[in-house]
Amino acid sequence: MTAPDDKPFSPSVLLVEDDHSLARVWKLLFEMLEYRIECYHTGTELLRQWDQVSHFDVIITDYYLPDINGVELIKEVRERTPGLPAIVLTGSQEQFIKDAVKEILDCHIMYKPLNMADIEEKLGQIFPR
Repeated sequence: MTAPDDKPFSPSVLLVEDDHSLARVWKLLFEMLEYRIECYHTGTELLRQWDQVSHFDVIITDYYLPDINGVELIKEVRERTPGLPAIVLTGSQEQFIKDAVKEILDCHIMYKPLNMADIEEKLGQIFPR
């Protein structure tokens, strides 16, 4: 799929990451690769702004957020925008996180540490060109 100006399709990304420094780095990396990205530091912050960002293509969220876990956030988001693809980021190998992610259709899990190439590969699987 290509945009009208023949650039490759880059999905618009909602990133929810409570580590402000990490969120800034991810935002910069996504912007350098010409992704449209909006960053939030809590699930509540994202949900409060949902009307402005509900048209985005994918949500990427940390599992451990200060106000809600990433899986519960995705469930809340899916009530508002069914079928929105999602990626949960975690540094934990806990089985209950893996199981919770598996229960959600079109939801993927990625393990920290990871790099931009890992994210781009996953986005390529979600949005084949």
